[in-house]
Amino acid sequence: MSPWLQIADLFDRDDGSLPDVFVDNLSSEQVVKIYDWVMSQCVVLGNPSTWHVAEEKDISLKAISDPAQAFLDGEIETFRHGLGGLTINGCVLPPLTISLETPTCISFDYRSGSEWNERTITAFLQFVLGIREQAPNARIWRTDEGAWDRPSSKFTAALNQLEAETKGSVAQRPR
Repeated sequence: MSPWLQIADLFDRDDGSLPDVFVDNLSSEQVVKIYDWVMSQCVVLGNPSTWHVAEEKDISLKAISDPAQAFLDGEIETFRHGLGGLTINGCVLPPLTISLETPTCISFDYRSGSEWNERTITAFLQFVLGIREQAPNARIWRTDEGAWDRPSSKFTAALNQLEAETKGSVAQRPR
């Protein structure tokens, strides 16, 4: 069974929740690299703010030149914002948010619904594999909202299958 079909039920019905995909076990350099890579492919939605520690006030996230590094340096607290127009292999993904959870963890959440189909789910898995390429030792898992400690084995299996298929097709390409 194709990877996207294995997990279609994790994306198809909007029950109002926001399932999460966590990317953990990251170095500081990987957090910055992944955040910058994601942001090079989309825009920040809206005008999110974050708490500036020294100034003791909320400030616009867009006013910070390097939010990931500022978070890691302790200048700002954890933050979350929407990703607009995130495009992977020519496919615009349905809305996601990104959050810098801890100095070693980034998370993404999404709303299930009719926007998710073979093309968008496959592109999302490819997006996650793009992150794994930048952080090979990262632990990546998907959970229902608020259930970070109960990962979906189906999601992990589908991601691993797509990764194996992708590596197999690359290895078989003529040089």
